[in-house]
Amino acid sequence: MTEPRKHHFVPRFHLGRFANEKSQVKVTTRDQQRTHVLNIKDACAERDYYRIEVPAIARDAVENFLSQMESDAAPAIERIANNEFREEDREPIALFVAFQCLRGAEYREVGRANIRRRREVLCEAPG
Repeated sequence: MTEPRKHHFVPRFHLGRFANEKSQVKVTTRDQQRTHVLNIKDACAERDYYRIEVPAIARDAVENFLSQMESDAAPAIERIANNEFREEDREPIALFVAFQCLRGAEYREVGRANIRRRREVLCEAPG
């Protein structure tokens, strides 16, 4: 089985809630200069966005984790949308919301900046 290469930072099931009958959503650039329509399979996605190159860890481990978390959250979110919340929906929804906050480019850049700062401090440390 081939590993998925197009990784969504907004899950497709969630984009689908805003899509038209052709599974398309309207996308606006962050500077709001351009707007266009994309199929949800292409929206909010980037090739190999979550791919990792770490010895002894599968390259698609992060994507697989997020996919499982999304699969757990999707029915709970659907129940909420239908006003049918259940107590057992709390955990999958909490995880989904928490990880959504960590998935975007802004958070990734903050993480990279923190790593750079730590590297600089360690390289400057005496000894």
